[in-house]
Amino acid sequence: MKKFPKYIFTFFIFFCCFFGHSQNFIGRYCYHYTDKYEVKTEIEIEVKADSTYIMKSIVNSSPKYGEIKKIESEENGQLIFENKKIYLKSNNSNVKSAYPIKVNNRKLIIFALKKKKKLFSSENKYTVSKGIVFRKNKCITISE
Repeated sequence: MKKFPKYIFTFFIFFCCFFGHSQNFIGRYCYHYTDKYEVKTEIEIEVKADSTYIMKSIVNSSPKYGEIKKIESEENGQLIFENKKIYLKSNNSNVKSAYPIKVNNRKLIIFALKKKKKLFSSENKYTVSKGIVFRKNKCITISE
Protein backbone atom coordinates (compact mmCIF):
# COMPACT_ATOMS: atom_id res chain seq x y z
CA MET A 1 0.00 0.00 0.00
CA LYS A 2 3.00 2.31 0.49
CA LYS A 3 3.89 2.12 -3.21
CA PHE A 4 0.41 3.16 -4.40
CA PRO A 5 1.07 6.97 -4.17
CA LYS A 6 4.38 6.43 -5.96
CA TYR A 7 2.57 4.70 -8.84
CA ILE A 8 -0.05 7.46 -9.05
CA PHE A 9 2.68 10.11 -9.07
CA THR A 10 4.63 8.23 -11.79
CA PHE A 11 1.49 7.85 -13.89
CA PHE A 12 0.70 11.57 -13.49
CA ILE A 13 4.23 12.60 -14.57
CA PHE A 14 4.07 10.25 -17.57
CA PHE A 15 0.63 11.58 -18.52
CA CYS A 16 1.81 15.22 -18.37
CA CYS A 17 4.97 14.52 -20.38
CA PHE A 18 3.13 12.52 -23.03
CA PHE A 19 0.43 15.11 -23.66
CA GLY A 20 2.79 18.04 -23.23
CA HIS A 21 4.78 16.80 -26.23
CA SER A 22 1.77 16.59 -28.52
CA GLN A 23 1.83 16.69 -32.28
CA ASN A 24 1.14 20.43 -32.44
CA PHE A 25 2.02 21.34 -36.01
CA ILE A 26 0.79 24.93 -36.07
CA GLY A 27 3.63 27.26 -37.07
CA ARG A 28 6.07 28.05 -39.87
CA TYR A 29 8.02 25.52 -41.88
CA CYS A 30 10.84 26.53 -44.24
CA TYR A 31 12.81 25.03 -47.10
CA HIS A 32 16.07 26.46 -48.52
CA TYR A 33 17.79 25.10 -51.62
CA THR A 34 20.63 26.27 -53.88
CA ASP A 35 21.14 24.27 -57.07
CA LYS A 36 24.34 23.73 -59.02
CA TYR A 37 23.74 26.92 -61.06
CA GLU A 38 23.51 28.93 -57.79
CA VAL A 39 19.78 29.59 -58.15
CA LYS A 40 18.44 30.05 -54.62
CA THR A 41 14.96 28.89 -53.67
CA GLU A 42 13.30 29.67 -50.35
CA ILE A 43 9.80 28.45 -49.49
CA GLU A 44 7.86 29.09 -46.30
CA ILE A 45 4.61 27.41 -45.28
CA GLU A 46 2.69 28.87 -42.37
CA VAL A 47 0.08 26.48 -40.95
CA LYS A 48 -2.67 28.15 -38.94
CA ALA A 49 -4.98 26.82 -36.24
CA ASP A 50 -8.05 26.93 -38.51
CA SER A 51 -6.50 24.31 -40.88
CA THR A 52 -5.44 26.84 -43.50
CA TYR A 53 -1.98 27.54 -44.83
CA ILE A 54 -0.09 30.29 -46.63
CA MET A 55 2.85 29.31 -48.84
CA LYS A 56 5.33 32.03 -49.80
CA SER A 57 8.24 31.42 -52.15
CA ILE A 58 11.18 33.45 -53.42
CA VAL A 59 13.48 32.36 -56.25
CA ASN A 60 16.68 34.35 -56.82
CA SER A 61 18.58 33.87 -60.08
CA SER A 62 22.30 33.25 -60.07
CA PRO A 63 24.73 36.19 -59.87
CA LYS A 64 27.03 34.26 -62.26
CA TYR A 65 24.81 34.95 -65.25
CA GLY A 66 24.36 38.72 -65.03
CA GLU A 67 21.50 40.52 -63.35
CA ILE A 68 19.93 38.95 -60.26
CA LYS A 69 16.20 38.47 -60.74
CA LYS A 70 13.83 37.79 -57.86
CA ILE A 71 10.52 35.99 -58.37
CA GLU A 72 8.04 36.02 -55.49
CA SER A 73 4.75 34.14 -55.21
CA GLU A 74 2.12 33.43 -52.59
CA GLU A 75 -0.51 30.69 -52.39
CA ASN A 76 -3.35 30.12 -49.93
CA GLY A 77 -5.07 26.86 -49.20
CA GLN A 78 -6.37 24.51 -46.59
CA LEU A 79 -5.40 21.25 -44.94
CA ILE A 80 -7.72 18.35 -45.73
CA PHE A 81 -7.93 15.40 -43.33
CA GLU A 82 -9.16 12.21 -45.07
CA ASN A 83 -8.66 8.53 -44.22
CA LYS A 84 -6.10 9.32 -41.48
CA LYS A 85 -4.00 11.26 -44.04
CA ILE A 86 -3.38 14.98 -44.49
CA TYR A 87 -3.43 16.79 -47.83
CA LEU A 88 -2.63 20.35 -48.97
CA LYS A 89 -5.37 21.77 -51.20
CA SER A 90 -4.76 25.11 -52.90
CA ASN A 91 -7.56 27.69 -53.13
CA ASN A 92 -6.06 29.16 -56.31
CA SER A 93 -6.07 25.93 -58.27
CA ASN A 94 -8.91 24.86 -60.57
CA VAL A 95 -7.65 21.29 -60.48
CA LYS A 96 -9.07 19.03 -57.77
CA SER A 97 -5.65 17.67 -56.85
CA ALA A 98 -4.32 17.76 -53.32
CA TYR A 99 -0.76 16.94 -52.30
CA PRO A 100 -0.23 14.37 -49.54
CA ILE A 101 1.90 15.51 -46.62
CA LYS A 102 3.35 14.17 -43.40
CA VAL A 103 3.66 16.64 -40.58
CA ASN A 104 4.83 16.60 -36.98
CA ASN A 105 6.08 19.22 -34.55
CA ARG A 106 9.54 19.47 -36.21
CA LYS A 107 9.08 18.98 -39.95
CA LEU A 108 6.58 18.92 -42.80
CA ILE A 109 7.09 16.75 -45.88
CA ILE A 110 5.19 17.45 -49.10
CA PHE A 111 5.12 14.46 -51.42
CA ALA A 112 4.93 14.82 -55.19
CA LEU A 113 2.34 12.99 -57.25
CA LYS A 114 3.73 11.07 -60.20
CA LYS A 115 1.34 10.56 -63.12
CA LYS A 116 1.23 7.15 -64.82
CA LYS A 117 -1.16 5.81 -67.42
CA LYS A 118 -3.24 2.81 -66.45
CA LEU A 119 -2.65 -0.30 -68.52
CA PHE A 120 -5.12 -0.59 -71.41
CA SER A 121 -6.91 2.59 -70.39
CA SER A 122 -6.87 6.31 -71.14
CA GLU A 123 -7.15 7.19 -67.43
CA ASN A 124 -4.21 8.29 -65.33
CA LYS A 125 -3.06 6.83 -62.04
CA TYR A 126 -1.22 8.99 -59.49
CA THR A 127 1.43 7.52 -57.23
CA VAL A 128 3.34 9.22 -54.42
CA SER A 129 7.03 9.88 -55.00
CA LYS A 130 9.83 11.64 -53.09
CA GLY A 131 9.04 14.70 -51.06
CA ILE A 132 10.44 18.06 -49.97
CA VAL A 133 11.30 18.37 -46.28
CA PHE A 134 10.42 21.66 -44.57
CA ARG A 135 11.97 22.34 -41.15
CA LYS A 136 10.03 24.15 -38.44
CA ASN A 137 11.15 27.65 -37.37
CA LYS A 138 14.23 27.72 -39.64
CA CYS A 139 13.00 30.77 -41.59
CA ILE A 140 15.58 33.44 -42.29
CA THR A 141 14.63 35.93 -45.01
CA ILE A 142 10.94 35.51 -45.83
CA SER A 143 8.93 37.81 -43.63
CA GLU A 144 5.68 39.77 -43.77
